[in-house]
Amino acid sequence: MNNEDVSISVLCPFVVDTPIFYPDLDDDDTEGIAKRKQAMGAWFDKLAVKPEVVGEQVLRAIQTNEFYIFCDGVESRDMIKRRSQGMLLYAFDRQFPQ
Repeated sequence: MNNEDVSISVLCPFVVDTPIFYPDLDDDDTEGIAKRKQAMGAWFDKLAVKPEVVGEQVLRAIQTNEFYIFCDGVESRDMIKRRSQGMLLYAFDRQFPQ
């Protein structure tokens, strides 16, 4: 194996409709899961990406050798921009204090 056979990608999924939002419920508790999703409100319906979609995006990104894999290009863009700018500026200030 040479270095060209290995690549790295970073998955930034944002909000994915997985049991992480209802870890206390059984996978087959469809009624409980539906109630939990309803309790989370409209934001969840608006933002949550289906796991199958994320899987397809990950596969496509790996095939095209993408480093960052983003699963929501609309809602998460501003959040990612704010967070990354903050992290970069924090690192810069830490390394080069004024």
